Formats: sequence, structure tokens, C-alpha cells
Amino acid sequence: MVRITPSSVKEPDGIRCIICRSSNQAVPVREASMNRILWAFAILLVPVLVYAQEATVTGTVVDQTGGVLPGVTITALHEATGNTFVAVTDERGVFRLPVRVGTYRVTMELQGFANVAERFEALVGQTLTLNAQMRPSSVQESVTVTGEAPLIQTTSSTLAGNIDPRQTRDLPVNGGNWLDLSLLAPGNRSNGADTNTPTARNRFDYQLNIDGQQVTNNGRSGAQNPRVSQEAVGEFQFVASRWDASQGRSNGVLVNAVTKSGTNTNSGSFSISVRNARFNAPDFVQNRVLPYSNQRFNGTYGGPIRKDRAHYFVYYEREREPSTITFNSPYPVFNVDQKRDVLDWNGGTRLDFQVGAQQHLMIRATKWIRTDPAYAGLNGATSHPSAQGYSSANSDTLFATFSKVLGNRGLNELKAGFTGAVERNKSLVSWDHHPQAVIAGVTNGAPRINFNGYSFGNNNTNWPQTLGQQVVSLREDFTYSFNRSGRHDVRMGGEYLNTFFYLYNCRPCVGIYDASTARPPANIQQLMPVWNDPDTWNLNALNPFIRSYQIGIGEFGGQARRNTVASWIQDDWQMTRRLTLNLGLRYDLQPNSFANFVEVYPILKGGRPNEATDFGPRAGFAYTLNDRTVIRGGVGRYYGQVIDNLTSFTLSAATTFVAQVFNDGRGDFATNPFNGPLPTLDALRKSGIDQSTGSAIASPYMSMPYSWTSSVGFQRQIGSTMALTSDFNFNGARHERLTLNNLNLAYNPATGLNYPFTDVSRRPIPGWALTQVSVNTGRSNYRGLESAFTKRMANHYQYSVTYTLAGLWDDDPQPYAVDCTKETAQSWCTMGPLPFAVAADLGGEYGLATSDQRHRAVFNGIVELPQGFLVSGLYFYGSGARFSPTSGGDRRGIGSATGSRLRADGTLVPRNSFVGEAIHRVDLRISKAFPIVGRTKIEGFVDSFNLFKQRAGGRLQEVAGTCSLLPPALCHLPPTEWPSPRS
Repeated sequence: MVRITPSSVKEPDGIRCIICRSSNQAVPVREASMNRILWAFAILLVPVLVYAQEATVTGTVVDQTGGVLPGVTITALHEATGNTFVAVTDERGVFRLPVRVGTYRVTMELQGFANVAERFEALVGQTLTLNAQMRPSSVQESVTVTGEAPLIQTTSSTLAGNIDPRQTRDLPVNGGNWLDLSLLAPGNRSNGADTNTPTARNRFDYQLNIDGQQVTNNGRSGAQNPRVSQEAVGEFQFVASRWDASQGRSNGVLVNAVTKSGTNTNSGSFSISVRNARFNAPDFVQNRVLPYSNQRFNGTYGGPIRKDRAHYFVYYEREREPSTITFNSPYPVFNVDQKRDVLDWNGGTRLDFQVGAQQHLMIRATKWIRTDPAYAGLNGATSHPSAQGYSSANSDTLFATFSKVLGNRGLNELKAGFTGAVERNKSLVSWDHHPQAVIAGVTNGAPRINFNGYSFGNNNTNWPQTLGQQVVSLREDFTYSFNRSGRHDVRMGGEYLNTFFYLYNCRPCVGIYDASTARPPANIQQLMPVWNDPDTWNLNALNPFIRSYQIGIGEFGGQARRNTVASWIQDDWQMTRRLTLNLGLRYDLQPNSFANFVEVYPILKGGRPNEATDFGPRAGFAYTLNDRTVIRGGVGRYYGQVIDNLTSFTLSAATTFVAQVFNDGRGDFATNPFNGPLPTLDALRKSGIDQSTGSAIASPYMSMPYSWTSSVGFQRQIGSTMALTSDFNFNGARHERLTLNNLNLAYNPATGLNYPFTDVSRRPIPGWALTQVSVNTGRSNYRGLESAFTKRMANHYQYSVTYTLAGLWDDDPQPYAVDCTKETAQSWCTMGPLPFAVAADLGGEYGLATSDQRHRAVFNGIVELPQGFLVSGLYFYGSGARFSPTSGGDRRGIGSATGSRLRADGTLVPRNSFVGEAIHRVDLRISKAFPIVGRTKIEGFVDSFNLFKQRAGGRLQEVAGTCSLLPPALCHLPPTEWPSPRS
């Protein structure tokens, strides 16, 4: 890779534009009107918005005798921009200075005393303590303090780690995804691939904030968040636990990122990164080097509009990533390589203004577009090539922050923004005789055929699909400091989010054949001759294996709106010079999180009440043993959020009829399941055919997920450049969202087994067949000892090491008892967890969770060498993580094979029993800067990822004695002899 930088000064920040275009399949959004609204919104913000508080500097100033000095003027100069921040010490000699991130020179002035000057670096989310002693001017005219700011936090009990500007810029990052560097932070529980996995099941339980704006895309589980180029991100903070009351809507983790801004020097960069498969190791499964390449182009530029007062920054990034999707099933005809060429664009701009020393303004806009013409998300060992899909996504943000210092004690911040995101997915297959071609005009997709261990057709049965989210946010933060029984820094505020969610889910309009109790027939390759033309598939030849057929008919579009409100108060009370209490209370109201307005008879009544009692108390302490050691700890309750796919599924159940018909033995059942034309929605409702949900809809009595977290630990500074932290962290998640694969079952209390789903007389919900629902009965418990050692940049090198010793436990949902002869306020049926135990594989079992990992360690370092050379890299170690093997088939007769653990011999596959091998990963960068003319330089560097070619992560499953993700040559081995996957 080559980077050209016309300045050695730190490069600037980014912005995005907006407008999510709605598909003709989605609920229409008037684009012209939205454009006018957004421009008006931007214009109205300009006169009043200012720069956000990104870090805080506090301290106490004393004289030679230790007496406090009130009235000392503290001036912090931001070296890159010339912005100044001013405060005055109070009657206790204490000052508090909200600042933006960056390097500062601070001066302390008081008549009769010599000035004190100090230099420090402020990182996002940090509270730095800078205590100082001033001497009479008759002794000395000025004092320059050469020591650096402390590395420990003496007034905060939050568990967080910072990825500083050097790490963000100089460490190797695969694909330029800067969020991957959160791997370095203490308390991060990812396994080197998914950086945002806070618990075993709810990977979306985290919140991403950029410049103080929540940009998390909650359209669905796994939805892509707005992307900002690595070249535009200055630094970020990974908060593992126990953040204060001003942040919320996550019971997992937070990421707080800050984009770059312009400086007093015109500067920019242009970089080209090129990768190919020439030095790649052979793929473990395919035993060959797979075609791959990547080309990424970045450009940034920024500088002053007016020196010391106004600055701008722009960036643009384009990435192209051709690769290959492979298939390694036992069916060679189907194992055809598929080309994949992903394109990604993102760009933006940022403006910063300072009006005097008391007011700051920031405006940022960004835009991101991604197209993926062969979206996979599938297992090539158990999926047919027809499972592939085309995906496109884009997002737009507009955000502004105004901050105004009110005297020496107050700070007011106003933040407003817009975030829009839309995602469109469809199959790669076109089908002229699609069952919806006449009724809905849909010809995209291939029928889903689920065998035991192998599947054909749409990987997502909701394709074609459009999911869009538009959020307008307004937030007020007010901080006030006063002295009463100590020093109080009180923050209070409120937040409002107007979320509009729109969708088009063709659920499941392509048709689903259930053959999950059978393996594909021996001649399956001859029965499906053309992978992307379902008209050539001999479906009727599969009739002996097909149990049932499902298809959705009706209105596939919908929309929902949420008006989310939050308020909080946080008091960081410094009772003494040694002890600070962090006390907070937060309230969240998130109406319509569980599709409360939707009626699905007889399961859900419309107008169900919203949860209005979500109060989150938080209490922590930081006790300074001496100027180098801090003991910290605390406890708090943290509410999460519910992603919009629950509303999507529930809306679809209300507006579509998913008909399930069972194989009646006719020779043409597969091609003519209704023994005639596909019925209309009205005809289905009058037909007496039982309805299915198609996906897991909301259930009555759902509650907001939350966690009780607690921690205790210490920080210790070693010398001026090193620090050690170690904390025991507990996270007890409750009301986690889980799926009941079939609510419509009755159970025998004597045996703890379900009555067969095929026994219609035993089904408790009349008029319904397979009924999937989401429930909030899940719980998980995480316990971890999280430690970190940090050495900041000094003598041309820096490094940090993190180590976590941890365990994660969770449970499976207990099946529900349903009685539709009794009505409640939320449903025409009463329902709740069974009061007796069931067989372990049917639910209620508690134990070690998937992704549980005992040991995790990460080392990263940066070394500046002579002649412009720089070496950086990281090493990741993770002990074997747990996976969830299944047996395949539906031997319990519940109507679904999902998660089945009952083997043919009557034994159970132990829950989460497959433990992967340890993983060792080394990423390395070597770079050299070549001065050209003046401040212009060229920097070339070489990155190597997974340097020692360790096998990439994979997952093996026992599926009725067959193998998954193994070369065909190994499939004859019994499961006990399969090699373990990399974690």
C-alpha cells in the first residue's frame, strides 16, 4: 500500500449526506419532501450548534503549603487547531474543563504566582486529572511541567479501553474496518472475527456512537452499520461495562468513535491499498488457494477556514473486493465456484467552528453505499448454490452539536441529527414460474427445500426484501458543578428519537418444502440439473421425502414508528480528594418495541401496553490509595433495545397468510400442493387451511431485555508511561429474546415430551399450524477477570497487552403452555412457561453457552525505527470456543428440525458440546516514509494478516452422522474423529 501525505500534521475528519430511497416494493417515502426536510433541518442547526464534549480535564491547584488556590485561570490550547478552552478554579481550587480530543498545552495563571505549563493528550471518553502546585512569582517566573498526564482514571469506575490515534492509523486492519481494532480493548469478548459479540446469542446488543450520535442500524439482526473510512476516524473507545447514566439502550457494550477534523495546516492524504491471493495459504476445506483480490482507494483533505476558529475536513473511500464463493458438499455437480465482486463507497465532510473560548460548533455529514452481487451468508457444505443472494445497502447521516460553556460551573450541549439506512436483498435466481408471478408479480427466488443436512433455494425465505430505517434525534446535555460536602459534577439531560421503519418482506412467498427427516436421494444431482433455473428441477420426484409445504400470500409491505424517549441524571461526587462516587439514574421509554400495535388473532391483541418502568440505577466508586493506585467498582442496571425485525415478522403475520399444507400422497403434490391454482388471500382465510407464522413473531407479555452488571478492580500507574488494570466483571442478562420453534404444541407432564405436531387434535391454537414466536425468558451470566497492561508512546515505541479469564453460561427457552379457552388483556389465549420439566433437548437446560471461551489474550505494539521505518502488529490468542452441534431431523415431532439434538439411537447430542481448537493469529505491518518536497511525503507499507497461515474459523456439526465444512475425503470418519474447528 502507498499513502501520499502533503503534511506531517494529523489528518482531518469526515461527513455524510442523506436520503434513503425506498424500493417500489417497500412502503413509499417521498424523496423530494425528505430532501426539503433535511436541508431545512441543516440550515436551522447552523446558527446554534457547536462542538461536543469528547473528554474532560479536571484537577486541583494548590500552593507550596498545600493550600488550595481559587481563581486560577486554566487555558488549554488545542495544538492542531488553535482552539482554546478556559476555566477558573473554584473555592476548593478545583477546575473542570470539557475539551475535544487531541494534544494540548495547558497554562495556569494567577496573579502573584509563577505560571505553570503542561502538555497532555486527551482521548475520547477519558477524564484526565491534572493536579498542580504553583509557587510565588518572586521565587520563579514560570514553571514548565514535563511529565505527562496520568494513565489511570481517578474519578471514574467505567470499564473502557481506548484505541488511540496511533493505533487507529498505524496498526494493520484487514479491509480497513477500524472497528476490528476493538479487539485490543480490555473486556472485549470477541473471538477475532466478530468484534461486537457481547453475549452468546444477541450479537446486536451493542450501540455504535460516532461523534456522540447513535448510528446503530436496528433494522434486523446483523444489519450493517454506517461505514466511515478508517482514514476519517481519529480514535475510539470500547466500553465493556458500567458506563454512566448519560448512555444507554445497550445491555452489552458501547463503541464511542470520534471522526477527524481539519487543523490550522492544509493537509491531506491519498492512499492505495492492493491485495491479492498470491501469498495466501490454501483454503483448509478446498485445499487450494481461492481467487481473491482487494483494491481500496482513500483520499482526505482538510485545513483552516479561519485560523484558530474554523476548520473543514473531507474524505472519500472506494473499495472493490473480488473473491470466490465455494461449495464443498458431497454432491460434486453442485460444487461450482461463484464469483463475488463487492463494491463499497463512503465519503463525507465535517466542519468545526469556535466562537470565542466558550462556544463550539460541529456539523458532520456522511454517505455510504455497498453492493454485494453474491451475498452468501451460507454454509457451502450444506447449501446449494441457489441459496446465494444479491445485497445492496446504503446509509446517510447528518449531525450537528452545539456546546456552550456557562460561566465557570456549567456546560450545555445540544445535539441533533438524522440517520437513514436501507438494505435490499434478493436471490440470484430468477424463476419464470414463481408461484407469486401472477398474484404479486414476483419472479425472483428459488423454492426452499430443507433436507436433513442439505438445503436448496433461498437462503433467506423473505427475499426479495427491503428494510429501511430513518431516525431523527434530538439530545440535550447539561453539566453543572458545585461544592457541597465535596465536589459535585452533575450531568442531566434528555433524548428523543423518532424512528420510522419500513419494509417489504416477501415472506415466505417463494415456498418452503419440509423434507427435514430425510437425506437427499442418491440421484439428487440428476433431479436438479441447472442450479439457477428451478424450472429444470424435478420437484415431483421429491414427493416421497416431502412432509409439508408452506407459502405466504398477502400484503408483504408494512411500516412502523417508534418515539423513543430517555432522561438521566449523573452525579460524580468527589467526597474527598481520595474518594469519588459515580451515582446515576436513567429512564428509557421505547414504545412499540414489541409490535404493540399489531393484532394477530388469537395470539396477539392490538394496542398492548408499552413497558413504562425501565429505570436503570447505577452506582460506582473510585478510591485513590495514592497518586499511582486506584481501587474502583460498582453495580448498575442497563436496559437494551429490541431490533425492528421483531416488528417486521409480526407485521407480516398480520398482513399475510402463511399456509401450510401436508403431503396428501398425490404424485404432483410438489408442483401442485393446493391441487389447483394458488389461492388468494381471501380464499385462504375461508379455506379452513391452518396458518403458520413463517418467522418468529412477538408473543404477549414481552419485556425489555436488561442486565445487572457489577465489577471491582484496580488501576496502577508504573512510572510515567505504563499502567496496569485488572477488574472482575459480572454481567447477568435477563429477559433475553429467544425463539420457540413451535408454540402450537401440547406436552405430557408425565413424560416431559410433546404430543406429535401431526396430531391436530392436540394443537392448542385453533386455525394455526407451525407457530414460531419470540419470548423474553432467556438469561445468561458472564463472569470474567479482565486485565490490561499499557505502555504509551515513549522512546519511539508503545504496546499494550490484554488478558481475559472468563466463562459464559446461558439457557434454552422453556416451552410454553397455551390455553385458548381463557382470554387476557394481551391475547385471546393464556400462555407462559410450562410448570414442569421437559426433556433436556426440548428446553429449559442451563449450562455453558456457545462462544464461551476460557482464555483470551491480545498483544499489539508500534515501533518507530530510524530512516522513517515503522513496524506494528498484533497477536491474538483464544482458547477453544464452544459450538452447538445438532443431530438433524425432527425426531420429537415438533414440526421443526431447528436445533434438534435427538439422535436416531435415542441419545442426545450434549448441549454446546463441541469445543474448537485454540486460535493464534498474527497481523504485521512494515512501513517506511519517504520525504519528497517540503511537508510532502510518500509512505509505503506491507500488511500481512494471519501471518503463520493458521486455519481460518469454521464450524463443524453433527447432522445425522454427516459432516459439515469438511472436505469430502474426511466425511466417512465418525464424528468423534472429525478435526476440531478453529474458534
